Amino acid sequence: MNNPSINERVDFSKFDGLEELFVDWFDKGFDISKNQKLVTVSIHKYYPQSLDFSELQLPKNIKNIELIRSNIQTLKGIESNSIEKLEFYYCPRLKSLYGISALSSQLHRLMIENAKQLTAYNSLYDCKLLDSVVFVNCGNIDSLKRIKMLKNLSHFVLEKTVLNDGNMENLLAIDRVAFTNYKHYNCKCKSLNNDDWGYKIMRIL
Repeated sequence: MNNPSINERVDFSKFDGLEELFVDWFDKGFDISKNQKLVTVSIHKYYPQSLDFSELQLPKNIKNIELIRSNIQTLKGIESNSIEKLEFYYCPRLKSLYGISALSSQLHRLMIENAKQLTAYNSLYDCKLLDSVVFVNCGNIDSLKRIKMLKNLSHFVLEKTVLNDGNMENLLAIDRVAFTNYKHYNCKCKSLNNDDWGYKIMRIL
């Protein structure tokens, strides 16, 4: 029997009991909007022409989205009332969190790793339910003055991600904090938590 082409469109609607999907993106894309039991989708090499989420057709009940390598520049088009967790790894062209506001009614966890062009963070503060935010090796953040708007935030990490104004005192009210220390910071990481802060962050991540 001949092997199907890697670019052949898969009819995921036939898998009506699908709850988790780990898949490679391909040129024709795919439609998972009818998989109403789907909770988690992990997409490898998501390279849409739109450079955002407008080409990704999601079911209404999706809760967790993971991207591993993508060319997205913004989060435009990621509209859902159910998404609770976003994880992005290796998104070197991501510049802005624009579009994340559409998830403000449910989003609890955000993790972005290796997005050095990301510098527009303002939309983050529209997601008032966030309790965990992790930025690893991302672009510089001007200030965290507005972090107090996220009343539920209990876990915040800046690893190899520079805060330009260096004012880390804005993080004092957050239970679990870790960050890479830079000379211009007015606090060091151990002063924000007890001596076991490293253990905490290793356990969480």
